[in-house]
Amino acid sequence: MLAVPLLSIALLRFAGHFPRLGRLLVALALLVMLHNVISFAAKKTHYLEAGAWISQHTAPSDPIYYEDSRLAYYAGRGYPFMPVTRAQAMSGENSPTYRYFVIVAKPDDPAVRLWLAQQKKRILGQFANRKGDAVLVVGD
Repeated sequence: MLAVPLLSIALLRFAGHFPRLGRLLVALALLVMLHNVISFAAKKTHYLEAGAWISQHTAPSDPIYYEDSRLAYYAGRGYPFMPVTRAQAMSGENSPTYRYFVIVAKPDDPAVRLWLAQQKKRILGQFANRKGDAVLVVGD
């Protein structure tokens, strides 16, 4: 913040010596400002859809592992504290603790497919955005 006045004076002097380059520099600065405000990234609609599915198809008392707590929030369940990582939750010893697993993964991921076969679980819901990011709801 303290450097802004000095940068303004430097830009003014630069524009005085090089008028065309000064205009180009101002145009680039405006483009950078717009880039910081406008987002063209893929929306997180798959999180909203997964949250709606969870709220409609599960009970609040069901033991659910959320890889991302935002999914629980979108389901109307607050922000739960998940004391274990995804790998720990999906391990053989912790897997029976949870009835549902809400994970961020591709449905064709070989590790997920192997785990589904080992644990005799299936994908109950699958939600993706236009970028290809996916949220899977896994259960019995």
